[in-house]
Amino acid sequence: MFRITKKSDYAVFILAYLARRAAKEGQDALVSAQELASLSSLNKSLVANLLKDLTRAGILSSVRGARGGYRLSRPATAIDFGEILQVVEGPFSFVECAHDRLVSDELDLGLGEAALGHDAQAAAPRDHENCTLSPLCGSRGPLLVLHGRIQRMLHDLSLAELAGVVPCSPAVAPRARQAQAALELRR
Repeated sequence: MFRITKKSDYAVFILAYLARRAAKEGQDALVSAQELASLSSLNKSLVANLLKDLTRAGILSSVRGARGGYRLSRPATAIDFGEILQVVEGPFSFVECAHDRLVSDELDLGLGEAALGHDAQAAAPRDHENCTLSPLCGSRGPLLVLHGRIQRMLHDLSLAELAGVVPCSPAVAPRARQAQAALELRR
């Protein structure tokens, strides 16, 4: 089943702590790697590696020196769960023929979910050529749609929401939105 790794969970814990500190003390509040390691009871080298990766990705910024430490490089509302997972885990890939670049490329080309669902074989001939089931696969289109929806959900959840700094925005199912829009049109 789809599940994030402990390493991603630790990264979210660290970032959520930094987000709460920033909300409490200001965006410039610094936290040392040692403080994060002792707070989380994690190995200091694991924490240091996560901090290094998150800094390299532009999620954190670091300040060197005796009073140095780490802080969020931008507001927690501007950092999303999908971005965090990509730094720690790499590109999201629900199935072999559906991964971040492929789905976003196809959606960017204006093919949208409808095109992916109806004619996925024509929509993206390049990335599933190694799959021996490709010519017979009727599930690729729906799996690309599912991949895109999961990817959007991951990117819709902000670090501020994960940290409890702001309330989670309620998710409204697409069918519920369509039904509401239909009701409003009748009025």
